[in-house]
Amino acid sequence: MEKDNQRLNQAFFAVLCNIYTRNAIFSYLPLFVLTTKSVNMISAHFETVDEAKEVKMRSVRGRYDTVPSFRLTSQEQLQTGTIWSKKKIRVLSGFTATFRFQVTPVNGASGDGLAFVIQNAPNGNRTYHKSDGSSMGYAGIPNSVAIEFDTYEYGGDPNNNHISIQTKGKQPNDWRHQYSIGWGTPSTRIDNGAIHESIITYDTKSHPQPTITVSMNGEIIINNLKYDLGSIGLDNGTAFIGFSAATGYSAQFHRVLSCEILN
Repeated sequence: MEKDNQRLNQAFFAVLCNIYTRNAIFSYLPLFVLTTKSVNMISAHFETVDEAKEVKMRSVRGRYDTVPSFRLTSQEQLQTGTIWSKKKIRVLSGFTATFRFQVTPVNGASGDGLAFVIQNAPNGNRTYHKSDGSSMGYAGIPNSVAIEFDTYEYGGDPNNNHISIQTKGKQPNDWRHQYSIGWGTPSTRIDNGAIHESIITYDTKSHPQPTITVSMNGEIIINNLKYDLGSIGLDNGTAFIGFSAATGYSAQFHRVLSCEILN
């Protein structure tokens, strides 16, 4: 038995010593998986199944799945919630982020939305910008790009159901539509209370320039938008990733159920 274990260890070591095999193995390992241990929560809450059942019974008239989630905001007005990865993640070489989220309106009033954010701000995973609803928690964060899922039309927004990539490079980010570098409208309401799946791909290999593609529920909303993440000022190709959301005088539950990022 001991000799067999030694042979297995030697074979495993030989495999890892082969650079091509090693790269192939590590390419399938996630860069990030959303868990309570992998993120820093600021004014956000990890909601257990029992808590979700209680919230649904007490506060929600629409759909509210009783599953574990990271609740960024509840039904209260003027809230901002944020979660950030505890460690910086290598993003410049390309990645695919897949996440599931749920936005449930309160009493028919819906605002304002959530965002998937990549940032290299000075405060790192302690970055927090208490904001009005339209800012969705990401406006004001320097060295950032946000993919927002916006459910409230305000200040030049194209409509009350759009996905937009917002950035000002190294300058503090801004929610206003003039700072959108690409946007689209999904055929499904973001705030319909259903669980949605979004896939964000930063592709550095298929085209002469890096591109971003964003889909929701299998529908491509933003396709191969040319954009270089290096323009936000990364740390040797790495940055923090996370989610932010906010409510204004219209409110809704913003929940993130899962997220996995692959190289």
